[in-house]
Amino acid sequence: MRFLLAAKKASAVSETQNSAVDAAIAFYLDALKATEIPKVGGWQYARGAGIENACATSPFMTAPCLLALVEAKEAGLEVSAELLERTIKALEITRGESGFVAYNADKPARDNAGQIPGAVGRMCALEVALARAGKADLKRLQFAVKEFLEFWPELEKRRKKQGTHLAPYGVAPYYFFYAFTNAAVAIELLPEADRPALRVQFREILFKVRDNDGTWNDRVFPRSASFGTAMSVLALLEAAASTKTP
Repeated sequence: MRFLLAAKKASAVSETQNSAVDAAIAFYLDALKATEIPKVGGWQYARGAGIENACATSPFMTAPCLLALVEAKEAGLEVSAELLERTIKALEITRGESGFVAYNADKPARDNAGQIPGAVGRMCALEVALARAGKADLKRLQFAVKEFLEFWPELEKRRKKQGTHLAPYGVAPYYFFYAFTNAAVAIELLPEADRPALRVQFREILFKVRDNDGTWNDRVFPRSASFGTAMSVLALLEAAASTKTP
């Protein structure tokens, strides 16, 4: 839905495709509304049986869903203030006082600063989404970026490894470039004077983990290089989009 909204905003949809694109956007927006977690709010793809049952919300998934809702509303589609408020609250309950963001939660999460090294990706994603929804917290954004730049090696330990949610942080390999892309967006939400040095530091790290064939891959499968490379290119484009430079 975000891709289709961006395509329309960029006038990249032909007249012959326009009705089909509008129908697809409406389908995805309806699907988000229909699959919202009852009572708790937000979204979670690893749900038990029964869409009518409440469960924990996942900030990893709810953050991009909030971005999609905000962008849909900006495009003039029907997104209620109540849905946005429920989604914001669903994200906020996963956030601890230290800046730690839990993997999921159905009530205010217990803070666990010791788990921050494994949470830096979802910390950036959450703060970016809340900022786009008008709930920016500069200190938390700064903290999320700082912790990402310090602790990204903890995510690197899981990159291109077998298994998914393993100790000590329960981070799956496919969080890696998701984390990088959200960190890049978070940097562009910081004060302008802070961005240049952070961009340099970020790019140096990103190119350290580029494969010899020029792609980025966070999994053991060759096919997943398409995802990692796409996410990395999006990350690199963030500064250009923010500063309007080539």
